[in-house]
Amino acid sequence: MRSNMIKFIVRLLRSYRFHTNAIPERIMYFRDGVSEGQYAQIIAEELRDLKAACKTLEDTYNPLGRQVNGISLVVSGTRGVELRY
Repeated sequence: MRSNMIKFIVRLLRSYRFHTNAIPERIMYFRDGVSEGQYAQIIAEELRDLKAACKTLEDTYNPLGRQVNGISLVVSGTRGVELRY
């Protein structure tokens, strides 16, 4: 999965650069479908992949190195929510 995610992110970043003639200063990454026990693993692995994709796009591109936080990772989860009618 790792290489697929990196390829997908690089494609999105290249598309952004093509249409705006710039690279994103900030990246917001939303992740759903994660159980509570996987939060740390998702943050570690997918943030690593996101950083690798940025390096693939441009070797000096590092949104985390900016003065303002460059990458926001949002993990959403549901916890036993049930609706009954």
